[in-house]
Amino acid sequence: MRLVTSAVMATLALTLSACGGDDPPPPEPSTTATTVTEPPPTVPPRAGDDSPQGVTDFVSYYLKVLSYAHWTGQTAELSRLSDPGCDACQSYITAIQDLAEAGGQITGGARTFQGAKGGYVRDGESLVTIDMKIAEGTRREDRSSEPESVSASEMRLTFGVTGSADGRRVTAIYRGDAK
Repeated sequence: MRLVTSAVMATLALTLSACGGDDPPPPEPSTTATTVTEPPPTVPPRAGDDSPQGVTDFVSYYLKVLSYAHWTGQTAELSRLSDPGCDACQSYITAIQDLAEAGGQITGGARTFQGAKGGYVRDGESLVTIDMKIAEGTRREDRSSEPESVSASEMRLTFGVTGSADGRRVTAIYRGDAK
């Protein structure tokens, strides 16, 4: 049970995250269904480039899609960008779907990342390490629960990425530097 709780907390921390500090915060929680009027994130022009910057731009896009999926419960694009063998990715998708089905919601959590280090390649997998800062927010488990505070946090994450252009996928996400 402790492992499941740790996995859920890691999921929450990451799903509160996305790239860029200028993104608007998600809508405040309500007791009725929330309609997100923001369009889904758009792919950065260089996200498919075969370069360290292209991989970093793809990770930036992935984080925005992850947050958007959490706010809306829509996981189709996140699933497309996530390798089926990426355990962390599949855990995030499942947690987002479960939260949405229960009527839960996460709000707040200003997201920024800095210090992206890319260009590492291991067995055909590009690695990008980022330092993520997540501001405090709230989490509501289901339609009938009260929002609970989620503390601010910082973490270093490394993303494994394969493919190029439209075929690019996240193959791994783990805490810490490239291993």
